[in-house]
Amino acid sequence: MPAEKDQLSSPTLAELYYKQGDRKKAIEVLRQALKNQPGNMDARRKLQEWEKQLEKDLDKEERKKRLDKLKRILDVIRKERATK
Repeated sequence: MPAEKDQLSSPTLAELYYKQGDRKKAIEVLRQALKNQPGNMDARRKLQEWEKQLEKDLDKEERKKRLDKLKRILDVIRKERATK
């Protein structure tokens, strides 16, 4: 089965995943494709670009989660003060 996965991994397939919004899968497929085509510099550059973008997206998600948590804490504090 792993050999089939290797054969199906291609920069084109990775691009399709990326365009559909599945960035993690796109990066996984592109990494696998680069194992089969290590000299593909376009794919290598694309992988670096995508990894940077994914890192930024994850940072944004983490900040949003923290902000949401702080908002919930603030709501609790406000409710406690309102009942006093």
